[in-house]
Amino acid sequence: METNSTERYRRRTLRLLLTGFAGATLAFVPSWLRILEGTWPAWVLAAHGVALTAAAVALGRQECVRPRQIVWLCLFAAAVPSAFLMAMRAATAPGQYVHDSAVQSEEAMRFLLQGKDPYAESFANTPMAQVPFFGGKNPALEHIVYYPGSFLLSLPLRIVVHGLTGWYDHRLFLLICYGAALWGAWRAAESQWRCHLMVAVGLNPAFNFYLIQGANDAAVAGLLLVALALSQGGRSTRAAICVGAAAAFKQTAWFFGVLAVADALGRRGPGAAARAAVVMAAAMLALTLPFVVWDRAAFFDDTYAYLSGTAKESYPAAGLSIANLTASYAVDPATTRKLFSVLQLGVVLPMLLFCAWRQARLPGADRLAWRYGLVVTAAFVCGRYFNASHLAYVSLFLIASWLLPGARNGSIGAAAAQGGDSQEGNSR
Repeated sequence: METNSTERYRRRTLRLLLTGFAGATLAFVPSWLRILEGTWPAWVLAAHGVALTAAAVALGRQECVRPRQIVWLCLFAAAVPSAFLMAMRAATAPGQYVHDSAVQSEEAMRFLLQGKDPYAESFANTPMAQVPFFGGKNPALEHIVYYPGSFLLSLPLRIVVHGLTGWYDHRLFLLICYGAALWGAWRAAESQWRCHLMVAVGLNPAFNFYLIQGANDAAVAGLLLVALALSQGGRSTRAAICVGAAAAFKQTAWFFGVLAVADALGRRGPGAAARAAVVMAAAMLALTLPFVVWDRAAFFDDTYAYLSGTAKESYPAAGLSIANLTASYAVDPATTRKLFSVLQLGVVLPMLLFCAWRQARLPGADRLAWRYGLVVTAAFVCGRYFNASHLAYVSLFLIASWLLPGARNGSIGAAAAQGGDSQEGNSR
């Protein structure tokens, strides 16, 4: 039976996490003023940050915080400002008050519905060209860096909403993914830490700052957190499908798939690991392979050459990456590209293999999230760009690793070895 001191510790930790995360939102007020150039929408969002902080502090002062209250606070943190910016965008121009990745996904869906390959099309004559890009011409106007899941998964919602209203904003899909991430956090955590993990995921100020603008990391985070939740409930095949869908959305999810297979190997043996790998690969290829067949050259130019710096017009080195550091010292671009390959093969790959080996020896959802965060961080640092939005994404999993259960619960692919979605011994 738990002691009163343990329960007090949990309550105080939750209150600290709750007020700290919401209060940190105030740190982003100058960023809103800078991005929106001091216009009245910036002040509205700044006032929203103050209101969110006040609400979180008031909630944190209560002796007992209920999950329903946290859900409402999270919706207030993400849905309200997103709806505000969506309304501002609808009233002005389709390239205003939105992240360029959201506009690109919308236009990719439009190209696809017209029978055109989005990877072979230019976005220079679309609303994406209206999105402000600091540093000259946006190189993404000629490239889709993301995999087909970035527009295929949201295509049904776009068809329904646009068909009924004649309007669509990709943030509708991202908010659904945000809700899925909250559900995944609730289900994946141990019962006494569920509220803590919901706060850590739903009120992460850096993550929400980019979600509100339309950055698509919420989709990958939602799929992976749902996968963790499903695996904890013994639904390992469905969890593997979610990981495969995330891998068909963004390349960073590949690392999670490798570690999840290693986790299944450590829990149930080679059969479980093989089955998990097959399900993940099938889900990913089902979304990705048609576009490889459609125009292989255009697909790999966008999703590989553009990232590695070998495309005609590549994504510039930026952020906290080593490539950006070398670029700031005027290192030759060809040398920077070689450095990218050396670091990926010489640092990231060995680190991934080592973490996979350790995951197989010491499995657990907490270790999986922690090692995934470390590997993705290394991949960004050794890559061409490591922007603040990527750091916010990584922080979700590094923080979540402290609140997730260990090896005694289910894993992705573990129950799949028995031929289905078993809940034996793992249902909550």
